[in-house]
Amino acid sequence: MVWDIDADFSAAEYATVLDRLSHGHPVRFRTRHRRADGSLYPVELSLSRLEHGGVWLLCGIVRDMTEQDAKEASLQRTQFSVDSAPICIFWLSPEGRFIYGNSKAARSLGYTREELLGLGIDRVDPNYPQETRKSRWEFYKQAGETEFDSIHRRKDGSTFPVRVHSYFLEFLGEE
Repeated sequence: MVWDIDADFSAAEYATVLDRLSHGHPVRFRTRHRRADGSLYPVELSLSRLEHGGVWLLCGIVRDMTEQDAKEASLQRTQFSVDSAPICIFWLSPEGRFIYGNSKAARSLGYTREELLGLGIDRVDPNYPQETRKSRWEFYKQAGETEFDSIHRRKDGSTFPVRVHSYFLEFLGEE
């Protein structure tokens, strides 16, 4: 039976899926299948009902999700590491707006992460006026990596000195 190879699929769930299929609705869901040795692995199952020669057939595609799940876990681990890093990490758009700030960065400025997104760098760094944005962007782009001292302004208006380590990145055609 189906539940012999599907560790998470009961007879009741099978009946529910068959009911949906009988009404012409394809079904897609995640579950775990059992190998011959008894070990389990994640799968995505896509089911559709087809008619052939007056007979209704069940067409199923099973996709092993082991590799995809490992990639997603690695990405989540990396994102968690950056979000939780004990240093301030900011990403700026070419327009000089924050498109990312980790928790430490937002806290250091007195903003929530949501408040920080979309702010212009000139609101945080008085040494980075908006009118110099284009020339500075080109400079950082050419330099690739730079270090300099500056000042950051908190939400409450107070300022503090910072050492900025700037890295220009291009990823999937986006600067």
